[in-house]
Amino acid sequence: KAKPSLPENFLETSWKKLAEAVDAIHNVRRVEHSREELYRMVEALCMHKRSSELCKLLEGVMDQHIRVSIESLVGQTPDYAAFLGLVTDTWQNHCQQMQSIRNLFLYLDRTYVIRDSGQRSLWEVGLNMFRKYFEGATDVKNKVVHGFLHLIDRERCGEAVSLSTCTNIVRMLVALQIYEESFEKMFLAETSNFYRRESSRLLQESPVSDYMVHVEGRLKEEKQRVARYLDPQTRVPLVRACEKELVAAHVQFLLEKGFEPLMEGQRTVDLERMYSLLARVNALRDMKVALAAFVKNRGLKIVQNEEAEKELVPNLLKFKQDMDDLLKDAMHGNEDFDRAMRDASEAFLNSRASRPAELIAKFIDAQLRTGAKGVGGEEETEALLEKVIVLFRFLSAKDVFEAFYKKDLAKWLLL
Repeated sequence: KAKPSLPENFLETSWKKLAEAVDAIHNVRRVEHSREELYRMVEALCMHKRSSELCKLLEGVMDQHIRVSIESLVGQTPDYAAFLGLVTDTWQNHCQQMQSIRNLFLYLDRTYVIRDSGQRSLWEVGLNMFRKYFEGATDVKNKVVHGFLHLIDRERCGEAVSLSTCTNIVRMLVALQIYEESFEKMFLAETSNFYRRESSRLLQESPVSDYMVHVEGRLKEEKQRVARYLDPQTRVPLVRACEKELVAAHVQFLLEKGFEPLMEGQRTVDLERMYSLLARVNALRDMKVALAAFVKNRGLKIVQNEEAEKELVPNLLKFKQDMDDLLKDAMHGNEDFDRAMRDASEAFLNSRASRPAELIAKFIDAQLRTGAKGVGGEEETEALLEKVIVLFRFLSAKDVFEAFYKKDLAKWLLL
C-alpha cells in the first residue's frame, strides 16, 4: 500500500504555523495552535522526508533570535552585578525556550537531528549557536568574565554577592564548554595575585599564629566557594594556588618568626596548625630542621649551665617530656621528627665531655638511695629511673658513667 502523499505546499503552510509557535515561545506569548496539531505537522514532514528542509528553517529562526539576544547585551550597564543579572536572564530564557522548542520538534530531533545531522540534539544546536555569538561578542564575553571575577573579589573581601547569579554564570560557561579556557585560567591567576598581596600584608601586620588561623579560614572559604557555585574541577588547582601563595611562599618566614616562640610557649594547637599547613606544601623537612635546631640549642643551654648542675638531670627530664608531648600532640608523632630530636639530644648531651655522664650516674645513685622513702614510693622511683635510662642511651661516654656509677654503688654497699 502506497504511503499517502502530502498536500501541495504542506511544508510552507505547516512551517508558517510552526514559525508562529516558535516566535511565540521566543517572545513568551501563548502558542495559538494546539501542541498536538503542531507535533503532528512535524511528524508528517519527517515521515515524508522533509526533515532536512524543516531543520534548516528552524535553525534559521533560532540563529537569528540567539544573535539578537546576545547583541542586545552589548553596551549595557557598566555595573557588573546588574550586567551579570542581565546575562543570566538571557541564558535562562535561552534554556527554557530551547526546551520548549525541542519538545515541539521532538520527532524531528529524534529521527533526524540526532541520527543524521551529526548533532546530538536540537539542544546542542542551540548551545553551539549561543556559544558562537557569545564568543563573537568580545565586549559581552570579557565583561562577563571580568564582572564575575570582580564579584568573587568582593566576596573575598567580605561582601555578600548573589549566589544564584554566580551559580548561573558557572552553569552557562560550563554548558558552553568555555569554562576552563575563558574563565578558570584567569580566575586562578587572579586568585594567586589576591593571596600574594594579602599574605605579604598580613605577615607584616600579624603574629604568625594569627596568620595561620587566617590561612586555615581562607582555605576553608575557597573549598566552600567550589561547593557553592564553582565547577568541581576547579577545587584542586584552586586549593593548590592558595597553598602556594599563603604557605609555600612563606615557609622560611613562618619558621624563622613563629616556630621558636610557639615551641617556647608549648603552643600545641598553633604548632599542630603549622605542622598541618606545612604538610600541605611538602615543607615538613624544613620544620624538622627547625625542630632539631631548637632542641639542640635549648638542650645546650641546660647542659652548659654550670651554675645549675644540681638540677641538670631534672631539667633535662622535664625538657625531654615537654618535647615528647609536643611531638605526640602537635606533630602527629612523626617518626622523622622523632629521629631528628634524638640526634639533637645526642649532640647536646655530649657537648660537655664526660660531665653529663657523671651527673646522671650520681642522680641515679641518689634515687636508688632514696628508694621507697621518697614521696612517690618505689613505683614513682622506678618510672623516673626508666626516663633517666633514656638519657643514658644518648651518652657517648658510657664508660665514664659506668665508672662513676660503680664507684657510688661501692660506697653505698659499704655503708
